[in-house]
Amino acid sequence: MAVAPAIPPGPGGRAKFPQEDYLRLLDASESGDPDAVQRASAALARAVESAAADIRDKYLAPPHTTDFGILFLPTEGLYAEVARTPELLDRLQQRYRVSVAGPTTLAAFLNSLQRPSSSTASSGARTRCPWNLTRTRNSGHHSQTRSYTT
Repeated sequence: MAVAPAIPPGPGGRAKFPQEDYLRLLDASESGDPDAVQRASAALARAVESAAADIRDKYLAPPHTTDFGILFLPTEGLYAEVARTPELLDRLQQRYRVSVAGPTTLAAFLNSLQRPSSSTASSGARTRCPWNLTRTRNSGHHSQTRSYTT
């Protein structure tokens, strides 16, 4: 007899994110030390990837959950720093199936999941809708005619 994992349905997410690496990056930027900025930026990217791996490993169990998770970054500055690195966002989505959200984007992201056209509960194919939206943003093409289904 198969037993489903004790994971609630819906997108997995995490709201705890240590900000130490981001604060070190801010300090390095203020000091004007480019080597310290590079080290702090790399440490922040590692911390974000580690948090994404935790979300994937702890909260994602398709078909019992969605096949994607959300990493909530609690400040706009931290969110902006992560979001300004398209390569990092791509790695989070492709390798870990995790998208980032900040204070102003979380509500819109969650609201988009409630729309019937992107309902995560009704179709496995539809759970990939956020990835297609992000691919459109990252590709630099903002065409209204692009298909958002896989």
